[in-house]
Amino acid sequence: MDNLFMVLALLSIIGLIVGLINPNIFEKIFKIRTNRKTISLVFGIAIVVFFILVGVTASPTPKTSNQSQNQTATQAQTTSTKKYEKLTLNAQRNGENIKVEGETDLPNESKLTIQIERPLMLKGETEKRYAKVGWNNPIVKDGKYSASIKIDDTKVESNTPESVDSNIRITVSFHPNWYGEKIQTDEILKLVGTKGENLTGEEVKVIGSATNNPYNIFEIITTIEFSYNGK
Repeated sequence: MDNLFMVLALLSIIGLIVGLINPNIFEKIFKIRTNRKTISLVFGIAIVVFFILVGVTASPTPKTSNQSQNQTATQAQTTSTKKYEKLTLNAQRNGENIKVEGETDLPNESKLTIQIERPLMLKGETEKRYAKVGWNNPIVKDGKYSASIKIDDTKVESNTPESVDSNIRITVSFHPNWYGEKIQTDEILKLVGTKGENLTGEEVKVIGSATNNPYNIFEIITTIEFSYNGK
């Protein structure tokens, strides 16, 4: 409809120009004596009316460009293409504690898991078991993490081992979730992926590879000497 009114407005402009040049040409159409004043009044009003109708009936312009930009911005916020590949581990004995620290390129506020285990052998068994003697969940800040963990050998004693190693095993890991339990914030998961899709490098390990819901984690392991203080 707006196209029709635009055509009529253009015709009115043409009529105004022709009428100003030769006002007598419209006498047969209007059935009255015409002059330039009459032509200006009639076509001037027509032009104004038709342009108003064009504006009223014009279809709203779709905001496809803005919508596309907004969608792109939203995708950039919710989907990260950055890959994370760095997790280091340094552990030292400090009295009865173990000082564990390292560097990583994981996002700030990422929660890590430090697990300290002591190898032991039960009577009649040929394979080593591991008793958990320390645990901590440090938070990444400015590419670093650290924790001081007291070694608790009481769990080793509760297993009544036949032999106990003088070394302990220290594992530092990053899990998008802890075996199905959410432990990272939504912001962290947007960056690393809900299944650790953006984790890469030598420290990546796949959890649940034989299931329908596998996911990636970071994991790095070291051992240090820490004599057994149990009985």
